[in-house]
Amino acid sequence: MDFVTEVKSLAVKARERDTKFHRFGALGHRYEFNPPILIDKVHEFEAASGLTLPEAYVLYLTQIGNGGAGPDYGLFPLEKIKAIYDPNEEIFLDKKDYDEEWVEICRAYDESLENDDGEYLRIESRAFNGSVIIGTPGCTMYTILMCKGENYGKIGVIDSDMVEEYVPQISDKTFEEWILEYFRKAAEG
Repeated sequence: MDFVTEVKSLAVKARERDTKFHRFGALGHRYEFNPPILIDKVHEFEAASGLTLPEAYVLYLTQIGNGGAGPDYGLFPLEKIKAIYDPNEEIFLDKKDYDEEWVEICRAYDESLENDDGEYLRIESRAFNGSVIIGTPGCTMYTILMCKGENYGKIGVIDSDMVEEYVPQISDKTFEEWILEYFRKAAEG
């Protein structure tokens, strides 16, 4: 079964199994997708952001739904996702060990907020560089999809408040693996 057909089929099964929407976040999206968007909108987004969206994510947007059902509280529609890319900056999340540097970034971020000098925006962009924010598991956490660098196509989680203890995590899962895993588990109950 191809990716698009499998996701749609699993979403129906999940909706049939979890009729009271007990799975975390399901009450918000109810295993339903927003209407898909045209590929032209994806191309416009890519041209404006300088990022290339992974193929499975493009299929999700254009053939399944422009946001809606998905892990946690679901996926944001394309027009609400935030793309962060500066070709002149390194892809921070490509580093093998960024824990110590993360602490430095968090401290600089906090200092910038206290000084109210606007530098926090540059610091935030540095940490998120090469990613798009596609959803949220809640609170100040964001689900990101890497669209540049060595981790291209992989899913991660990062704290928007840039708290030292919440070091960003990039999983080994691609968008396709991540979304299918979610719907398979939801369909099984």
